[in-house]
Amino acid sequence: MKTWMISILFLILACPTLWGQQADVLLVRLAVSGNQIAEKTLSGGARPGRLGAMPDGRLIFTDFSDAANNEIFIADVSANPPILTKVTDTAALKAKVDAENGADPAPTVMTLQAVDADEDGHIVILTDGGGEELAYLFRIDPQRGEIALISGLDRPFESLSPISSIEGNRSMAVLGTTAYILLNDRFGAFYGDSIVKIDVHAPDGGRTAATELISQAQLEEVIGIGRDIDLNDAAVWSSRRTLVVINSGRAQATDDLLEVNPETGKVSLLVAATDIKADLGIPDVGYSGVDVGPNDVIYLLNTFGTSGHPATRGIIEIRNAGEGKGEAVLFASEAEILADPSIRNRAGGPVSRFFHQNAGFAVSPVTGEVFFVDSSGATQTNGIIGVRRVKGADPPPDVYGTSKHRGGRG
Repeated sequence: MKTWMISILFLILACPTLWGQQADVLLVRLAVSGNQIAEKTLSGGARPGRLGAMPDGRLIFTDFSDAANNEIFIADVSANPPILTKVTDTAALKAKVDAENGADPAPTVMTLQAVDADEDGHIVILTDGGGEELAYLFRIDPQRGEIALISGLDRPFESLSPISSIEGNRSMAVLGTTAYILLNDRFGAFYGDSIVKIDVHAPDGGRTAATELISQAQLEEVIGIGRDIDLNDAAVWSSRRTLVVINSGRAQATDDLLEVNPETGKVSLLVAATDIKADLGIPDVGYSGVDVGPNDVIYLLNTFGTSGHPATRGIIEIRNAGEGKGEAVLFASEAEILADPSIRNRAGGPVSRFFHQNAGFAVSPVTGEVFFVDSSGATQTNGIIGVRRVKGADPPPDVYGTSKHRGGRG
């Protein structure tokens, strides 16, 4: 072989960036800090929980630093510092229910289960609680602050049960102007483990009942008779007009990814957990959140799984998902993210481990940036962390400030 040919081969193998194959690098930022949240909450505390993304890329998040009155905010994370705007709180939501429920007493407990936005930019809020008659679905116009109660006062099973059609909910995703709600048999859902749908532009008053889209029998047919069903989060796959649903709500669940077609009412196995585990070389996985980026990549917040493995408590990305298979890789490990100097708790100290929240995960439909909530005691950031990968030659976006590039993969 000629010497020049050997030199070219060496350059291709050793320096792929010289041939237009820039290695990508991980960028990390504390997009919304705990102190920034605390400046806006009535309690003066910070404990973010649920997370969603609006069509324009702004984030919606809940804060439960005051257990008696949770708050909901919009965060414009394209600005530095981020701009936080309060949407409402559970005190206002309880008052709305009290105004619509006649002689019944106002709800005393209200747990925010999920937040999302419809295609018109209205905020959609799903709640539940520890007993019957505590599940509600709200729509809020963030410009006017008007609250509409969509469902929760309906009683479609009155001869059999006093509960509403959305009782026993776990999470939801909004596609267009329809909310798709995950119901759980363990939490008292009348339909059992299932998925129901409801138009979020239904009349105010709370008496519109959700209708079943995917039954427990359909789920059992895909997941397997006798295998554990515990759907815990859902995301919209915009380009396909479908939903991606994770079955990962507890240790016994299969951790499979399902795809739901709202038009046909069919559910199928999108990516089997066995395929993901084989790709990552990990014995076990367990996700607390899912979303789909504008590049058709599926992202999973892998909260549980095999202790000590880099993919555990990290973010997984899956490309080319379908028919039970996909190409799963580790997008960012917990260690990589923690190493960034921006990741600090409210006192300025380092964070040793993240505490994730169910459905506290979202991907910007505009930039593809991946966000998750880290929330617990004083040792945590109690904020929202943003992660993205860029090519090595690309400058980091301004909102990343002085944070350094972390990690790299070819």
